[in-house]
Amino acid sequence: MNNLQTKERVETTLEVLENLGIAFSRDDAQRRVQEHVSVHKYLLDTERHADHAWDDAVASWNATVLTPLTTALENGGIRKAFPEKTVGDLYLEVSDHWYYLKERRSDVGPDEAADSFALRYGNVFTRFFSAIPVRGFARAWKRQVHSANVISRNMDRFKTENDANLQNYSSRMHV
Repeated sequence: MNNLQTKERVETTLEVLENLGIAFSRDDAQRRVQEHVSVHKYLLDTERHADHAWDDAVASWNATVLTPLTTALENGGIRKAFPEKTVGDLYLEVSDHWYYLKERRSDVGPDEAADSFALRYGNVFTRFFSAIPVRGFARAWKRQVHSANVISRNMDRFKTENDANLQNYSSRMHV
């Protein structure tokens, strides 16, 4: 990739960030955001077996990563836990946290990642006196209920299959 292409990629990504009003206080933020978009483009290309244009990758990253995560930060009260940080700084930190959570459990979404980050790294007031712990408990409860329902369905299916196999076996034994 030549310098002109690199410059166009940086400008495209920065335009998206500026249009959304996302600022950073860190010096390495632009480079890190470019890495995030590059990884997103790689995953997009791999998943769809095609080479996507950089603008398409930026648009996809914005729609599936940046906007959902910044919305979770704004709507979930997460910013209150980090008054000294910009939304851009929080995006970078929470997206890294989200990545590590997804390594353990693939169904983690942006809201859960933001809540988890705030509970782990936010100020004490936010950890205990906000809706974040309640939302976390509700998500865990829902996951357990969902898991119990899946286990129950699987057991019913297994029982039905075994009953059918048993009937099939017993009918052959009495012939």
